[in-house]
Formats: sequence, C-alpha cells, structure tokens
Amino acid sequence: MKSKFAALVAAGALAAAGTAGAQTVIFEDDFEAYNESADVIATAEWTEFTLDAELVTDEEAFSGTNAIKEPQTAGSLIGGHAPVDAADVTVEAPLVVTVMYFDADAETGGAGIGLRSGLTYGSYEEGTFAGGDLNNFFAIGVNHHDVGDEIYGGRVVFGGDGWTAFDGENDTTEILRETGWRELQLRIYPDLVEFYVDGVLGASDTYSAVPAWDSMRVGAFAGTAQSLDIYFDDISVVLEDDEVGVEDWHMF
Repeated sequence: MKSKFAALVAAGALAAAGTAGAQTVIFEDDFEAYNESADVIATAEWTEFTLDAELVTDEEAFSGTNAIKEPQTAGSLIGGHAPVDAADVTVEAPLVVTVMYFDADAETGGAGIGLRSGLTYGSYEEGTFAGGDLNNFFAIGVNHHDVGDEIYGGRVVFGGDGWTAFDGENDTTEILRETGWRELQLRIYPDLVEFYVDGVLGASDTYSAVPAWDSMRVGAFAGTAQSLDIYFDDISVVLEDDEVGVEDWHMF
C-alpha cells in the first residue's frame, strides 16, 4: 500500500528534482543491483549489517523489484560516502538526505519490541560510521520510547532539543504513522535541520556545527529489536543549489 504522496509520484503529479535547479548527487541506492545481503555489504558504501539477516527482499519495493527489509531482531545497515564539507552546505544549497520507509503496521498501533526505526545521518571523527568520536547526527522515523506509538519524530544529538515529536507545534503539521510507503527527509542547512515526511514539515531544530557529513544508517536505532514488517528503498544524499524547493524531490 502506497501513501498518498507515493501515489502522486507514481501518477507524475509531483516533479522530479532537477527540473527547478541543479543538484550534486553525493550518494544514491535503489538496491536494484543486489541479489543477496552479501552483495550489499561488499560495496564501498555499505560496510556492515549488524546482524546476519536476509537483507535484500522483493516482498515490497517502492521502485523496481528490490527493497531492504529491517530484521525483527536488532540490526541496521550502516554506510557512508565521501565527506561533504560543511562549508559547502549553505542556505541556498542545503544537503538533502531522503529514504523511502514502509511501516507495515502503523494503523494497527504496532510498536514492536520497543520500536525505534528509521534513518540516521551524521558525522564522525574518522569520516566513517562509528569511526572515532561522534561529531553529530540526526534521526528521523518512529521512536516508541521518546515520541510514542502513533507519531513520527526527529532527533538532533548535539545542540538541539533531542527527540522532537511531529505533533503540529510551532507552525508545523502533525504527522501520524500511516501504513505504506512514506518519504522521510532531512534538509540540512548551516546550524538548522528540517524534518519532512511526504513533503510535509514535521519539525525543525538547531544543531552544533560539524566539519563534514559522511555517515548514514537505515534500520533500528541503537540496535533495538522490533516485531513489525519494515522496509527501506531509494536512499539518496543530494547537495541542492539554485534554490530547489521542497516540491522538487530527488526521485529515482
């Protein structure tokens, strides 16, 4: 089941990014090149899946035939890309990180086993995920412990408010969990990050500056197990310029 946003994309009602301005694609993966989990973690970008799990699946896919399935025991797919100098991220050229997220049991109120699931993106001392000291990272997704079972939320580790529920406060829109594909997106500006679900602003927050952005993770936050069917597809990291708007998503 696709969300209303996904249906609009499929119908061509939303423009693909690049039509309203230029972009530099830092990283993208639609997981179509892989036949099994070993193919994924053998790449230069994806370095590890934290548990021995059947990662690549054709059970659900937003585009093509493959998606990534989060295991029901604790685990996440971690990786990175060539560092993006924070000085290259400006108000006119934000760094935009996007992933498609399938939450199979949202409308049943399923929380899993302490469900914490989604996308994290950040910066480490050595330029690789968990390499040296953490400079900062953001998270967006579902966190049963910090934002509740029914709503999405976002997190800033250093320099922000921690976890923020997408509850409609401060000129934003309440964004409840919904069964089907959702687009989770971080738009990173100097000292400010915005959190979007299906193009809708859920929250914004300040953060402490970093030297460069380099690391990403999809799956369970902090290795927390869950019992739901959760999938990921079409992840991208894009440096936008020429004031590409939120209506001009980078799609595969």
